[in-house]
Amino acid sequence: MALNTNKLKDNIYQAVLDALNIPIDEKSDSDEVKKRLADRIAIAVSSGIDTWIRTATVTVQPGISVTTSTGAGVTTGTGIGTIS
Repeated sequence: MALNTNKLKDNIYQAVLDALNIPIDEKSDSDEVKKRLADRIAIAVSSGIDTWIRTATVTVQPGISVTTSTGAGVTTGTGIGTIS
């Protein structure tokens, strides 16, 4: 399955919008406001990418060499998994 890019965009969009809606007033320290905004955006992007990557499905074709704790061999069929 393809990566769900729309989910990534929606998650980042909402997190950035939430960050922009943090209340500020004339007593707010502009440097602190900038740092908070940058921190919230960084968290939104990194969390969004982490979630986005986990929407992928990984497919391994038959005949791929593998090594496990019990020995080595090759895949005998198509393997489908997810990233966790």
